[in-house]
Amino acid sequence: MYVNDAGHLSFSYTARAGECCVRTLGASLGKAFGIICCGPAAIGTVVSDLAVKAAPIEVTGYHHPLDNCFANEVVLCFTGEAQAVREALRAAIDAGKQLLGSFGEEPKSLGVPWI
Repeated sequence: MYVNDAGHLSFSYTARAGECCVRTLGASLGKAFGIICCGPAAIGTVVSDLAVKAAPIEVTGYHHPLDNCFANEVVLCFTGEAQAVREALRAAIDAGKQLLGSFGEEPKSLGVPWI
């Protein structure tokens, strides 16, 4: 997760989705799965678009402010081959950090990034 005063960028990845991801997020059992959650929503929309164009992934969920309890964020869930999911996430991370940074200071990671 990366944050600054303007918003947040959150990215998750698993190489083999388990039952929890299948039941709650629409993942395919045993396939690679990724989640992108970014706010403000404008950044989330752009980052999600770039992720989908960066690699051959299958979108399993897309949530925006009007269907996401009016939160100012966008969530994209997707599945595919492990390399494609990681490639999509890497494109989203790079673009997201640049975009969020243009709204304020450079986004700082809250932990050690592993994707």
